[in-house]
Amino acid sequence: MVGAGAVLVLLLGFLVLHTMSGNKVEVPLLTNLSKSDAETKLRQAGLKSTYLDPVASPTVATNRIVQQDPRDGAKVGKGAVVTLRLSSGPATIPVPDLANLTPEQANARLTEVGLTPGGQVNAASDTIGDGHVISTDPALNTQAKPKDAIRLIVSSGPDTPLMPSDIIGRTYDAAKAQLEAAGIAGLTVQRAVTTTSDATPGTVVGVSPEVGQPVPPNSTVTLTVATTPTGDDSSGGGDGDGSGVQVTVPSVVGKSYRDAETSLRRAGLKIDRASILGSPKDKVVAQSARAGSKIEKGSTVRVNTVWQFGN
Repeated sequence: MVGAGAVLVLLLGFLVLHTMSGNKVEVPLLTNLSKSDAETKLRQAGLKSTYLDPVASPTVATNRIVQQDPRDGAKVGKGAVVTLRLSSGPATIPVPDLANLTPEQANARLTEVGLTPGGQVNAASDTIGDGHVISTDPALNTQAKPKDAIRLIVSSGPDTPLMPSDIIGRTYDAAKAQLEAAGIAGLTVQRAVTTTSDATPGTVVGVSPEVGQPVPPNSTVTLTVATTPTGDDSSGGGDGDGSGVQVTVPSVVGKSYRDAETSLRRAGLKIDRASILGSPKDKVVAQSARAGSKIEKGSTVRVNTVWQFGN
């Protein structure tokens, strides 16, 4: 009887274990599967799913299973819940602020945060010193992937035009027009004169800033124009008021000296007679500055007159 009882106990234990093991299923491998494929596989195994927040992964594509708990191969009861996490893709790194650093400093910073130096290109800058970083490509705070290459935009100095060498020898008007055509913001051009017999009267013999020097925005350029020792130049004066304001020379040939003086003064110009003696009624037969030309306000126009019968 004792022997038969022992056999019965063993048989019952085997039946219990067999029944319990018959309710266990093996958790399938789910990593790298899409959400829908993973859920299908779990349903086929008689299991359920739940999700935690996505997690970054450098190896598993976005929206695919990156973690599972229990892991694959584990034995669980039918209907058990398997906890899953989807990949959010590689972790991103915001591009750091590298402005005003040298390229060496900037590249060291990129390496420090897990990005890769991607070379550099030069660009002009009026605010960032020569040889220092202006910006990056991609731009500041762009979310980059680890090891992404970041290119530096490095300053080559101000984008400032230089005083051209061919400005020397031009007339004042032509030189002024050349400077204004350069599009320099806030530029003021003024005129000065110098007495010399070594240059054509009315032409530019000097500039400030000097030839080859930068002409920055909001600067003042002085054009020095040649005049002969007698004060004659091709613009009819050269002794303007220095304002750089150009006025149109009126025609005074054929007028009396008095009327010519009135016309020139109305235009903001002065008058001078070549002859020492003369009457206000004398007739103007020539003028030094061509009618219709532009000269600086305050300049002197010299006239030749002849005695008019009846004076």
